[in-house]
This record gives sequence, C-alpha cells and structure tokens, in this order.
Amino acid sequence: MLRLVTIALFLLFASPALADHLTGRYVGQGDATGLVVDLTQRGQSISATISGSERGTLTGQQTGQDSAAGNIALDGAGPITFDFTVTGASMAMNISGAGGKATLMFTRDAGAIPGGNLGQGGNLQGGNQQGGAGWDVAPPAPQPPANGPTPQPPAPPPAVSYFYVDGGQRVGPVPFAEMQAAIAAGKVDRSTLVWQPGAAEWRPASDYAELAGSLPPPAPTTTQYYVGIDNAQQGPFSAAEVEDLIAKDTVDGDSLAWTRGQADWAALSTFAEFEQALAGPPPLPPLPAPGNDGPPPLPGQDGPPPLAPEGGLPPLPPAAPDTSPPAGDAAGTEAGDDQLEALLAASARDDFPEATDEEIESTVACSLEALSVLSAADRQMLIDTSLNPDFSALEKAYPGMLDNVVACAAAINEP
Repeated sequence: MLRLVTIALFLLFASPALADHLTGRYVGQGDATGLVVDLTQRGQSISATISGSERGTLTGQQTGQDSAAGNIALDGAGPITFDFTVTGASMAMNISGAGGKATLMFTRDAGAIPGGNLGQGGNLQGGNQQGGAGWDVAPPAPQPPANGPTPQPPAPPPAVSYFYVDGGQRVGPVPFAEMQAAIAAGKVDRSTLVWQPGAAEWRPASDYAELAGSLPPPAPTTTQYYVGIDNAQQGPFSAAEVEDLIAKDTVDGDSLAWTRGQADWAALSTFAEFEQALAGPPPLPPLPAPGNDGPPPLPGQDGPPPLAPEGGLPPLPPAAPDTSPPAGDAAGTEAGDDQLEALLAASARDDFPEATDEEIESTVACSLEALSVLSAADRQMLIDTSLNPDFSALEKAYPGMLDNVVACAAAINEP
C-alpha cells in the first residue's frame, strides 16, 4: 500500500514537469537576434508572448515530444504560421507568411523566469525575403554585463534533419553536421535543392540561413554579347571576342549588339566597354619639315662628312682580260653551222641506216644543241677533222659535252 502511494505522489508532482518541459524563455540568435519568446506549455497546448519592437503572441499545439506548430499574431502584420523543434537548449522555428519564409534560431535562457518581465528586446522587422533568406534583424545596443556570470556564446544550430538532391536522387534525412560535410565535399552547393520536415516545398540551399555561411560564394558572372553580323544574330561572345571582331573589321560601331539587361538592340558605339577598341590605333606622328630629311650633323661638323678622303678616290683595279673567243664573222659562223649539221646528218645515217628522217633530224638538232658550247675555233676544228678531233682535249675543255652528244644518238635506239 505504501509503495502505491509513493508512486502516485511521484506521478502527481513529476508529470507536469515532464509534460511542460518546453516552457522557458528563448532568445533569438543570428537573424533572430533581439527577439525574445517567452513560451508556456500546458499539456499539449503551447502559448507564448513575443517581445521587442515586434510584439505579439504565439499559440499552437504540441506535435511531438519536442516539437509544436501553430499561428503567430504580430501587431500590424498578417497571419503567420510556425512549426518548431527543440533540441537540448536550442530551438529552430520555421515561419511562413506574406513576408516570405524563414528559419529562426533560438537558445533557451537557462536563467530566465518564465512569465517574468521580458524587458526590451531587439528590433525584429518582418522582411519580404522570398525563399527563406531570413528576416532583417537589427540587434540591440550592447549592454554592460550585470554583476553576474559572463555571457556565453550562442549554442550551435540544433541537430535538425535535412533532405537534399544529389544526381537526381533524394538523400536524407541527414543532420546539420553531415550537411556541412556534404557542402565541404562539393555534393551540396548554393543551387542544390534542400527540404526540411515541415517545409512547404524544396528550396535552394542558399535560402537556409544556417547553411549559407558554409556555402561557397556565388561564381562571378561573365557578360556575354550577341552581335548582328550580315543581318543574322551571332553569339554569345565574350568581351574579348567582340574586341577581336572589331579588330578584324567584322563589326564596327554601327553594328547592333545586345546583352542581358537591355531592353533592345543598340549600336556597339554606345557600349562604354568597347570605346577603346572602336577608336582604333593612335594617329601617325607628323612628317618632318621640308628640307630636313636627314639626320643632324655629327658634333663638330657643319654638314655630312666627305664621301672620299683628301687626295681623291683610289684608282680602280685593272679590268680582267677578255678570255672569250673572238666573235668572228657572222656569215662564216652560219656557214660553219650548215657544214657541221651536214656532217652530223651523214654520220647519223651511217650509224643508223634504218632510222627515219624524223629521227635523224631530231638527233642532229639534239647534237647541235649539245655542241653549242664550243667556241668558233673548236667548231671549225670539228668540221676540218670530219668529226674526228682529239676527243680527250675536247672532254677536258668542255666536260660532259661529249656525253650529251652520245645521249642524242642513243635516243634513236629507244623504242
């Protein structure tokens, strides 16, 4: 009997404490700095007073052991819905209203007395930040610490869970620490779609205030241009590529161009970034004045130095002796050619009795061409010896000539 009474007393006094464990004062952190929520739990019912320049009330129902959802009524604002989860000393509250969506972080004030004087909170302005980038919060002026413990830094974000998209597949749920690891590994970037339980839709990771600090900054954008060439749209081009088109005279200042942000096409001459490229090279320097077309005189001279030393130019060297054979008589040369031609024809007919007239004529013409290097005296020597000269002397005087003559004759034997 005594044991049953002990158990009943324990349940009578302990149950309210266990059931109302969400009761407490929660102080805003990060984007919610300056906001104070004095929350009271009675069974499954949740109510709170919101202090600061934004004053109002919160009412809702417990949805889990450490979570609740409901509505917020702020002075001068439209309806706002909320859901929050408490993990240890931290609370993550998702809010949604006409001003957008946001996730606000709070830390339980362990020294606060629930229901006491809330004091003056910070300046929380409901911002119109679509996509949950947070509310614009002006923190309160710092106050010197009272005679009490030194203020501690805010607690880290709670271990809320996330889902994200990787390669078209949903990954999760994962805790906050694992999300940071995914960001560091490059699996999650600013545009990766992320969802939290209680959120109405998937949003980019950059929309989550608690993740934004770990994400890399957005990549710089490169301006691209479209240019009208031969009445056709060409592009996109970078600025350097447009300057190259200008240098090649493919486009000029009158050519139409367009880049993102323009309402309509405009002439390239209106683009300040291409002003230098369209200006062309600088003008040439002016020509020297008439009569000043040479370098100035050297120091100590009134004019250019003399072309020759004193005493005049040295005499020219004597001309080399003319070793070419005498020209001879033109008429005699023609007569000698006729005689040489007749001797060559007769010799060819003796050597090749079956050759045709065309072959004999071709051989004679080829031989005369080969013998054209002979001097007039040596031509006459061939005639005088009936084509039986001192061949060794001729070969020495005219190397290769006799081989050419033999090749002319050998052509008759070719099929």
